[in-house]
Amino acid sequence: MAAGSMTFARRFHQHGSSGWLRWVLAAGAVAVAWSLVAHYATAPDGPAVTAVVIHVPSNRELSAQRVRTAVASAVHGGVLAVNLATVRDAVQRLPWVGGASVSRVWPDALSVRVRLRQPVARWGGHSLVDSDGQVFTPSDTTAFMALPELDGPAAEAGTLLADYARVQQAVRPLGLAVSGLSENARGELNVTFGSGLELALGHKDPFGRLARFIHIAVPAFGSDFDRVATVDMRYPNGFAVGWKGEGDHGSKK
Repeated sequence: MAAGSMTFARRFHQHGSSGWLRWVLAAGAVAVAWSLVAHYATAPDGPAVTAVVIHVPSNRELSAQRVRTAVASAVHGGVLAVNLATVRDAVQRLPWVGGASVSRVWPDALSVRVRLRQPVARWGGHSLVDSDGQVFTPSDTTAFMALPELDGPAAEAGTLLADYARVQQAVRPLGLAVSGLSENARGELNVTFGSGLELALGHKDPFGRLARFIHIAVPAFGSDFDRVATVDMRYPNGFAVGWKGEGDHGSKK
């Protein structure tokens, strides 16, 4: 009987403690809620932003401090008054930022997540092209001189990037590597290879002309291919050849 009483007393004590804890937590939550109501009644825009949490991949080109500076330029008023889209746009204007998202963190902070651009080519000598086909201009591009160089209308960067990949895939079996691809004001496509060879494809059916270069011109050169400086495939029934040391166009076939 005594054992039974002790067990009942112990259980009562445990349940009583659990109920007391729930009551304390509930009272604390109510107190916090009233505190927030009182605070925001006098400061409807919320407290001033006192912290910015930056999530940015490791990159020597973009520091967290540069992101914070961009955020600070777009933060006005309390944390509730901050225009998140304006902050995001300010961060995305940084050259190396490919995308950003901004959110509020209770009670007085902002969280900024940054997606970095991935450069895949140089553009026009002073800029870079990212994997999305977007042109951007960082302060220094010397670390990316090994990338192929593209050039043309900025609006055509994505198309030129796709053209570069297509040309590179087509000539790879020949042991050639594309080092440059450009489109001039007339829409003519020109290719430069790592060997120094320059190939003019023009604007009319450039990939049909590329196929003729691969399957007709290159076999015709045979062992003399290393001596070729330029090939112009814009002729309807042949092509023009410039030989190394003999000017731009030495012969036409």
